[in-house]
Amino acid sequence: MHTLVLTQFINFIKSRYALAFTEQNTTQLTLAINNRCKALGIDSPAAYLDRLTTQKDEEARFINAITTGETCFFRYPESYQLFLNQFSEEALLTSASPIYRPIKILNIGCSTGEEPYTIAILLHQSGHLGSVPIQINAFDLNPQSIQHAKNRLYSQNALRNTNPLVKQLYFQERPNKQFELSQEVAQQVNFFSMNVFDLPNSPLIQHYDFIFCMNVMIYFDGDTITRLIPIIKQLMNERSRLFLAPTDSIMPINEQFQVNRTTQGFWYSLAQPKHKQHQAQLNTHALKDFTQHTTSTPAQSTFIPPQLKEDRPKATNKSDTLSPSTNFFKLGLQAYEQKAYDQAEQYYQQGIEQQQHPTECHLGLAKLYADQGRSVQAAELAELVLSATQHDEAYLLLGTLNLQAGNYHEAKEHFKQCLNLNANNHEARNFLSILNESPEAL
Repeated sequence: MHTLVLTQFINFIKSRYALAFTEQNTTQLTLAINNRCKALGIDSPAAYLDRLTTQKDEEARFINAITTGETCFFRYPESYQLFLNQFSEEALLTSASPIYRPIKILNIGCSTGEEPYTIAILLHQSGHLGSVPIQINAFDLNPQSIQHAKNRLYSQNALRNTNPLVKQLYFQERPNKQFELSQEVAQQVNFFSMNVFDLPNSPLIQHYDFIFCMNVMIYFDGDTITRLIPIIKQLMNERSRLFLAPTDSIMPINEQFQVNRTTQGFWYSLAQPKHKQHQAQLNTHALKDFTQHTTSTPAQSTFIPPQLKEDRPKATNKSDTLSPSTNFFKLGLQAYEQKAYDQAEQYYQQGIEQQQHPTECHLGLAKLYADQGRSVQAAELAELVLSATQHDEAYLLLGTLNLQAGNYHEAKEHFKQCLNLNANNHEARNFLSILNESPEAL
């Protein structure tokens, strides 16, 4: 596709939908354009762009092609558990109040409905539905996604994180391997098709107790996120909680919102006046405290991965007499936990030599080297693991090493890749939160 035409599409999408594509990140966009041209029998992308500007029905199909993303039920278990804990506190206050007021929940960018339905299931499971008044509103730019949500039919892939008992209680299997969500739960959610930037002129612009805006900001550039902030603030009061996905960028809002952390995760609330003056400083100090307490001097020697070394003398200790079925990774881990680092290193290396849990042994050895300040060796081992397989712990280790070295951009990218593989990696989520809120990491 000609660069000029692609740029015209990018500008059209940003002006019409506020979605940000760049010329370096257009794979999904190019595929969508080509597929729609083929389906309509249109010869050129330029001619298709002309049709987009004049036909509303085709515009809806195009939105569907460029915005439908990966999602599932119970995608972020830690965030949902944190939400439930916070909801219980709010429910107690509501029950004690003489004034009738529903607890209001808003899901921004709800896609095909998995997230708001997950919230409804959790509230039903916990006994809150029926005990306190609740209002759940959800909306998405894509009208086809909203229709999908209203149909209540989902594939097995959408239920991949769903507990079998929950699946049995709330879903019924239908033909073509589809699963239908119970009407009792589905009727708790009100769905709308709209653009988030149209919120100020809609009935949905009201104060909410809980706001979920997960995996929405990844579609926006910095300027668009800055435009979004005042709208989100209109949805909040001093008790509102805002939940973002770990990979969402929140750099423009770190002084207008304050982060609230627990052992389960974090949420955002409106910054109080005194907090606005100190939030950036606190975030910077948190980053400095981490790096000062964990940074070690990297080793300067050239490193050769153990499985590539030739004529390396074998270990001469009791592990030589162990049977071939010995689990060297488990022994290495036990030695590591007991701080017997030399013994742990020997066990890990023997596991690598015998191709016994080689990925785990390489990672164990990498973590050991990192703890000993041998950062170069640790990083090379982590990269070696990633050359063979995608592993969240390898990305976590590389992120930590880059964070210690002050390479904040590289650290953020590694933590994001870690969370893409395992959204429940608590360490990566916390590190990314610190980096996103720190002015030094800009």
